[in-house]
Amino acid sequence: CSSLTSLDLSHFDTGNVINMGYLFYKCYSLTNIDLTGFDTKNVTDMSFMFGYCSSLTSIEFGDFDTCNTINMQSMFISCSNLSVLDLSNFNTSNLKIILGMFSDCSNLTTIYVSDSWTTANVKWTYLTRHPDLFKGCMKLVGGEGTQYNPDIYESPHTEYVMIDKKYVRIDGGADSPGYFTYKGATTLLIGDVNGDGSISVTDVGMMISYILGQNPAGFNKDAADLNGDGTISVTDVGALITKILTGE
Repeated sequence: CSSLTSLDLSHFDTGNVINMGYLFYKCYSLTNIDLTGFDTKNVTDMSFMFGYCSSLTSIEFGDFDTCNTINMQSMFISCSNLSVLDLSNFNTSNLKIILGMFSDCSNLTTIYVSDSWTTANVKWTYLTRHPDLFKGCMKLVGGEGTQYNPDIYESPHTEYVMIDKKYVRIDGGADSPGYFTYKGATTLLIGDVNGDGSISVTDVGMMISYILGQNPAGFNKDAADLNGDGTISVTDVGALITKILTGE
């Protein structure tokens, strides 16, 4: 997919997918990916998912569910045009493998995470082979000003494994340095299909456009599934109209 410049993923049914490893690997020409509405609740492997997408400038994750994800090895490796990653909806409670996750993201300045980010179950022994979690992230700065320090990667591997472990957390300043910036996880507002923070007839119009196959940009399938049956239909449109009229 090296020449692919755009992708419409709005009608992808991924509810039963367990492995998304290498999904967009080496899609060199893709500039943005909208994964809003992507169902990832069963996915355990996201290794190299966006690896070497060197033209990628933005990824819209929406309510990306990582609760069951175990492997994020090199997930964003060499995404050299990304400047911001918003992982604030990532829950990493089952994450075990993160080696090379942000390696060589040379223009990355900010990584947002929430309280749902944890490395409690990460197998740090894996990093003794490839301890390069942040290698080459020359512009990365934590939320309290902790700047990426390339000099630490001149140490023996066994030493900078511990440095990776130390910095893969929310920046707490000089006493608790990290490379992440805190951002609270967003709460899904059912019915707010266009993501503007409110529910209105505009959302009804966007939902109808989606059903008619027009694939409106920014459409949130999770917010549109009002009856929770996993599909978007006229039943959901009716439920949304009722919600607007009743104010419930």
